[in-house]
Amino acid sequence: MEFTICGVLLVPWIGVLVEQLDGHAGQRGFASSWVGLDVLEAVCLLSVAQLMRRQHRATSPAAAATAAILCMDA
Repeated sequence: MEFTICGVLLVPWIGVLVEQLDGHAGQRGFASSWVGLDVLEAVCLLSVAQLMRRQHRATSPAAAATAAILCMDA
């Protein structure tokens, strides 16, 4: 449940970041990299939530990869 909430709450934040880019999202740069990282985080969090719901055996490796990505963002 917590993974789902965190993943869903990242979506409006991604919208804020895209809005702050003011049309420069297609250009390569440091700011657009953060948007991509946040999209990756949201996808990972929602994937872990789905795996947990299904009690899939790949939950632990996916959660570890998600934790590494979140640490990279910190």
